[in-house]
Amino acid sequence: MNIFSKVTSIIFFGSITLSAVSLDSLIEFALLKHPSLQVIKERIDSADKTVLLSRKLSNPKLTFSINDIQLNDINNRSIERMQSSAITLEQKLPYFGKLDSKEQGALANKEAQIFKLEETKSLLVSKIKHSAYRVWELTTLHSIICKFEELTQQSIDLSTAYTATTQNQHRGIMSATMSLSDLKIRKNRLLQAMQAQYANLSYLSAKKVFDLEIELFMPKLTNLKELTKKLQNNFTIKAQSSSVKEAKALLVLRDLEAYPDPTIKTGYFYRNSYEDYLSFAVGITLPVYGSEKLKSQRQRKKLFESQSILNNTERKIQSELEAHYAYMRQAHITYTILTKESMPQIEHMFDLSSSSITVGGDLFKYIDLIKQELRLEEQRISAVAEYYKHYASIEALLGVQK
Repeated sequence: MNIFSKVTSIIFFGSITLSAVSLDSLIEFALLKHPSLQVIKERIDSADKTVLLSRKLSNPKLTFSINDIQLNDINNRSIERMQSSAITLEQKLPYFGKLDSKEQGALANKEAQIFKLEETKSLLVSKIKHSAYRVWELTTLHSIICKFEELTQQSIDLSTAYTATTQNQHRGIMSATMSLSDLKIRKNRLLQAMQAQYANLSYLSAKKVFDLEIELFMPKLTNLKELTKKLQNNFTIKAQSSSVKEAKALLVLRDLEAYPDPTIKTGYFYRNSYEDYLSFAVGITLPVYGSEKLKSQRQRKKLFESQSILNNTERKIQSELEAHYAYMRQAHITYTILTKESMPQIEHMFDLSSSSITVGGDLFKYIDLIKQELRLEEQRISAVAEYYKHYASIEALLGVQK
């Protein structure tokens, strides 16, 4: 008896309907419509504006003034020969290299936001897969229990119809009836769990999901070295690397702040009694209090902090990959043992026991075999689901978005 091999697709209540959707279509829709992605896209748009602003000069200052020395006779103010009016324009110019550093920092920040968007996409895809694999697990378990429920009922009917109602046989029928009740309870719990999981899958997919079309089989175990090589695509590491680039650009900018920005000021002066004239002036701020040096030292510490976070992130990601791979490998080993060792033995025991039921065999022992096989089938289904769940987590680490 190999019920598991017959149940390979996720079918709610046992059949694929026209409303069933594929996992790929759910992922594709979620990547386009999920609200969590829209938030980060707005941040990227904001970062775009920051890049544009980084090349802009500060606003010029326009001043209009009137110089008028008042006489004792206020009515004779207009005859004051020193009376004048002026209009001046003042512009602050950044020191050489400051605009470039600001732009590089803004571009690095935008790059980090883009990588965070890609990271969020990978995590969203992983969560959708986790939920889908859980749906497959629950629905397949439900189908398996339905099969065993039918088998248990058939055993009760055969034992009742073809055997004498002895005390020992009556005990077996009672045990089988209790087992049947337990299967019904477990089946109902699975249905409730499926409904909850479909609700979670609907949220993650940004659309209502009632039925999922999916098939899972235990694949060949992937090599750890091949997976490790692909860690260079991890978006968390890339985002943190961009944060380091931003911190370096800001450090260059802080160092340049030790050089003051010149201010150019020009003006036109109008006088009633004298000739008009133009003026031109250049000014600088004097960095005499040492605040620029302190800012530079503070930014250097932030750079060291960012680099330390990057190093820790790389080690953490590597550790997570190895941990998920260990669980995945264990699930693969469990499945192999169950398939090649445990299941053949239980099936052989069934072959020896099934024919005896019709001639008055011990129903109690037969029901016990049914329970054992059910446990083995459940473990095998769970092993397949666990393998795919951990592989989905690994795919998220590798930046996979499909």
